[in-house]
Amino acid sequence: MAKSNNVSIELLDNLLTWFPEDDILNTLKMRPNQLEKTVRVNLLKGTREKIQQNLKLENINSKYLRELDEGLIILSNKAKIGSTQAYLNGEIMPQGLGSMLTVDALDPKPGDRVLDMASAPGGKATFIGERLKGEGLIIANDISHSRILSLRNNLARHGIENVVISNKNAVDLKIKKFDKILLDAPCTGEGLIVSQPSRRLSRTVRNSYDMQKVQIQLLKHAIKLLKPKGQLVYSTCSLSPIENEMVIQTVLDRVKLVKIEIIGDEGMPDLDPSLRYAKRLLPSKYKCDGFFITKMRKLND
Repeated sequence: MAKSNNVSIELLDNLLTWFPEDDILNTLKMRPNQLEKTVRVNLLKGTREKIQQNLKLENINSKYLRELDEGLIILSNKAKIGSTQAYLNGEIMPQGLGSMLTVDALDPKPGDRVLDMASAPGGKATFIGERLKGEGLIIANDISHSRILSLRNNLARHGIENVVISNKNAVDLKIKKFDKILLDAPCTGEGLIVSQPSRRLSRTVRNSYDMQKVQIQLLKHAIKLLKPKGQLVYSTCSLSPIENEMVIQTVLDRVKLVKIEIIGDEGMPDLDPSLRYAKRLLPSKYKCDGFFITKMRKLND
């Protein structure tokens, strides 16, 4: 496979087909340390100010993340985040901006019945639980048996008790009538080309089309599990519309896309006008891993 500036020509051509040249070239120039390191504070364990002070006592300096009441940007750290007392106490969770915004877009409320379809290792599930404040129910599912242990440990450390853990292929789930579902779908992860530079050479357009088949199957099943007028957030850490807008297009007869009040560039309305409500985070613009997020409401059965 040919290379251009340590990126495959195939991946480069695909990205330049959809996005402005400056955005892609500026992303490819970035180094991993140019992405902002973020953590989410657990408001069940204390205020953001108090937990920020606890981190400072462990030689970790931070500032507030504007976009989320739970977010902190790490400015400097002499200790590893995962070895801090704040982490071990479940006061913080290392989590990227895009990952946090998926839960913010879902907007789980106390009393909601929520399904997290691909839950491990638990960053989003713990955030959902914190937003539910002990009221309602989470089904935290993941297909990977080996990752279930991490999911279980993270939920326990964060004090999330109103949760049932499931280890199934999500398309085999039978429980219905969820108020809200989060499908952070398996993907090629091409949005991670800054934090994981090896992906610049290992991802192909064929990979994206192969993943698209899985994503469509999962999304259609998720809609079956929603109650009428229930809400669903579909997200990936891939950039191209092959794994995003083109997936959503297949279900537009069953859902209505909802405008979400989070940062990001709008989706691609030339594929369908309502897709402008989707949000996409490009690393060069938002200093985080690439992410795609869209929210939809199920039409009546």
